[in-house]
Amino acid sequence: MKEQKSITVKSNIRDIVKQWLKQHGYSGLCFPDMNCGCGFDDFMPCDNPDLNECIPCYEKIATKEDVENWDGEGELRVGDKFYVPIKEE
Repeated sequence: MKEQKSITVKSNIRDIVKQWLKQHGYSGLCFPDMNCGCGFDDFMPCDNPDLNECIPCYEKIATKEDVENWDGEGELRVGDKFYVPIKEE
């Protein structure tokens, strides 16, 4: 397992959020209303995440059922990686 990076005075918001998500078992961020999501391999690619709408999410590998029910932008194929928001408790 990779060693977690410590938060320091030189840590930026991206690093702090990424570390918190990892420590709590999430896979990244998503903006459910926009069908948008990002994992740690391409974290915050928009460089302007919506601080009010982006929420923790889990990575999922698309199944045939996911593809049939997909209503997001772009094409989703079986085996593609996508992100689903956490369920409200």
